[in-house]
Amino acid sequence: MPAGRVKTLDGKHIRLLVGGGWSVDVEREIAAGGFDRLEFHHGDYDDFRCLLPYKAQVKAIALFSGEFGSAAGLAELDELRSLSVGPALKGLDFSTLARLEELNLDGWLPRYAKTLFQCANLKSLRIEGYDGANCERIGELRELRRLTLAKGKLSSLQGLAACGKLASIHLAHLRKLSDISEIERIPTLRELELSEALPALQQFDVTFRKTALKRLDLRALDVELPDISWLSQFTKLHLLAIRNVVPMDWDALFASRDLKKIAVTFAKSTGLSVDQVRDIALAHGLRPTQIGPIGVAAKQKGYWLEFRPDGSTQNLWYWDESQP
Repeated sequence: MPAGRVKTLDGKHIRLLVGGGWSVDVEREIAAGGFDRLEFHHGDYDDFRCLLPYKAQVKAIALFSGEFGSAAGLAELDELRSLSVGPALKGLDFSTLARLEELNLDGWLPRYAKTLFQCANLKSLRIEGYDGANCERIGELRELRRLTLAKGKLSSLQGLAACGKLASIHLAHLRKLSDISEIERIPTLRELELSEALPALQQFDVTFRKTALKRLDLRALDVELPDISWLSQFTKLHLLAIRNVVPMDWDALFASRDLKKIAVTFAKSTGLSVDQVRDIALAHGLRPTQIGPIGVAAKQKGYWLEFRPDGSTQNLWYWDESQP
């Protein structure tokens, strides 16, 4: 099938999937509108000028696979706000995409640095394989709200505080990253995810002072945590993910009455049943709607709990307080 529509996992958006190259069928589907994101998955295409007659409908493009001869026409898509790039795209000049607000790069190329940091309106940036040792260049993006970095050569977040509106940072698979002290200079930060493979990160106590966070994921920390009393000050958390906890300090873990989901594993088996953990949550003023163990029965070391508000259907792991 050259084109077809599917809903996103949350059911709120429509993706138009295109494959097999440009055709009358693809053109008809795009002309019909009714989609939020246009995705190219395979096939050969000359450039983006074929989209110009329908540019009012094209607000988000994702290039997962397929071959585009060049980026010609991309800058004329006036309504384009989101761009995801997988395969290298010849002639891609980010400085011509003046209205772009979201950019996802599945593979970093050194030439991207020539124009990327001129995207004055960019609010969300995700890069795999960024080759900078620090974040000085990224700090030039003054409107940035969300940053995701995975893989690459990054060793320090130095320079990131220049992004005066930054609210969310997600870091994963950064084997050289050893310094995140910069986050202390980012008062707007509300989400911090250190989710996977950060083996060089040994100093992370700066996170203990970011008490305004609403989302905290520390699963990448491969060390035991002998004291989590600092969590008692995190009273605004919506999500907490933490591992290798030594003390069963439930007062600290359940300090936030705004919790929507928590996943915690301990250094040793707790000996507590799921029902007992449920009772502990209730005693702390929280009402679990779902709860389950983490680990096999013989080596169970943790639990996950959800606290779903009445009427809510959204994915609690990505809780958005602006949504029902």
